[in-house]
Amino acid sequence: GKYELAVLLAGGLALAALKRASPVGVLGCGEMPLRMPLSSSQGQVFVWLHQLRRHVAASGERTLLARRVGELRSLLTSRCLVVVISDLHDSEAVMAIKRLAVQHDCVVIQPQDPAEHSLHGAGIMRLAESETGADFTSSGRGGWLAGIPGRALAQAGIDHLLLPIERPFIPVVRRFLAERDRRSHAR
Repeated sequence: GKYELAVLLAGGLALAALKRASPVGVLGCGEMPLRMPLSSSQGQVFVWLHQLRRHVAASGERTLLARRVGELRSLLTSRCLVVVISDLHDSEAVMAIKRLAVQHDCVVIQPQDPAEHSLHGAGIMRLAESETGADFTSSGRGGWLAGIPGRALAQAGIDHLLLPIERPFIPVVRRFLAERDRRSHAR
């Protein structure tokens, strides 16, 4: 699922950052506190990955991405790269990320279940949020179904990758990051 992909992706990106001699940290965005301070230790990254794999969002735990991004703004003292891995179901998340991007280099990787994409234009339907179990009604044209978060991020100059979970993700992420790197060197 999306959470498992996010953990694998976070681990791969953390290890790649360490190879570039960049310290990494992790901030979970659920109700349960999950904060792992900056480290340059590969062993510490593996401990974090184990904790993340065991963490699996508790049933009923809400996503607090916007709040956690706001907390992160006050924790970061110098400009850095922030990679947000989220399905962006928190309605205030995009605005919080845009505020963070004023001071930091932000990248958003949005895992997408094939069901989310195929529901676009499906008419009115009743759905349940997987993390909280809360019911909601959608017209199939909602922001997370129609890609509105991606457009809003792009307009703010934030690199965004919509990442389908049913396909191999490593080549897609590599291409995305290589293209991003090429653009930044061209500036």
